[in-house]
Amino acid sequence: MLPDRVIVHVDMDAFFASVEVLDNPELRGKPVLVGGGVSRGVVSAASYEARAFGVHSAMPMAEALRRCPQAVVLRGRMERYTEISHRIMALLGRRTPLLEQVSVDEAYLDLTNWLPAGVSPEQAAAEIQAEVREQTGLGCSVGVATGKAIAKMASDLRKPGGLVVVPPGGEAEFLAPLPIGRLRGVGEATERKLRELGIETIGELAKFSASLLRQFFGVAGRDLYALARGVTLKLRYDNFTTLTRASILSEPVDVTDPLFHAARDLLRKVNPSRPVRLLGVTAGPLQPAADRQLNLFAQPDNEKSRSLAGAVDAIKTRFGEEAITRARLAKE
Repeated sequence: MLPDRVIVHVDMDAFFASVEVLDNPELRGKPVLVGGGVSRGVVSAASYEARAFGVHSAMPMAEALRRCPQAVVLRGRMERYTEISHRIMALLGRRTPLLEQVSVDEAYLDLTNWLPAGVSPEQAAAEIQAEVREQTGLGCSVGVATGKAIAKMASDLRKPGGLVVVPPGGEAEFLAPLPIGRLRGVGEATERKLRELGIETIGELAKFSASLLRQFFGVAGRDLYALARGVTLKLRYDNFTTLTRASILSEPVDVTDPLFHAARDLLRKVNPSRPVRLLGVTAGPLQPAADRQLNLFAQPDNEKSRSLAGAVDAIKTRFGEEAITRARLAKE
């Protein structure tokens, strides 16, 4: 049986501003803004003392200073930030060769097969936090999950210095209370319209039917329905009691193994020992293969699986669905 994936997202807390405070301790406890000039510049980073006044990155500097006139404004020093970023990534790279840096201050680590014996994912995440602080003097927030999307949402949940672990199978429970704006693919206009419908959380969105969401949002409603659920398993017992269980994959897939393992894990959460009348799995939303984001965590076996799946599809197209199947599904 394949192990549950252990994906860690490390996100440095107010990175640029924190580096400035690190280099100049007199700034500690003060609202610090890093960015361009007052007239046309924007905020690149804001310390948490400044964020308390409603200041955030990408805000016009003039607006930031209206909200927090006592802020200390500093020009960015990208060479210094890059220098420290290299040190941080080197530290993270000692944990696993499967490291994906996505910006100067954040990265994903795949620890699935790289956890020391007896060390839990939560312990590993805590060790990473402590090591980064000890070696650089800077804080970070960490999220742990079975996929990148959930791990990133987890790291953002309790900043600064947060450590959030979403256990395998707990994705739907984790997502349910979160504001709909945190859901991938929901922009400001969609969020505003959802709120007009009384939908405030991802869990509330998941309760809406696909047909109703399509009525309000057209084709995009189908995607919203799927995004709020992920992969969905439906099971109906002999007495017509119907259960559904859902999970979210970390990334787009075009082979069957990830779907099989996700469905298997969902099935373990129900009671399949009773007589079953119906068992089905749905997956979505679909997207063109050309839009699939490259995954630096992909293993060589993934390409082999993709080639094998293509060959199987070709055989079935030519000779029919029953022409080939997995050995474990073959009838004696």
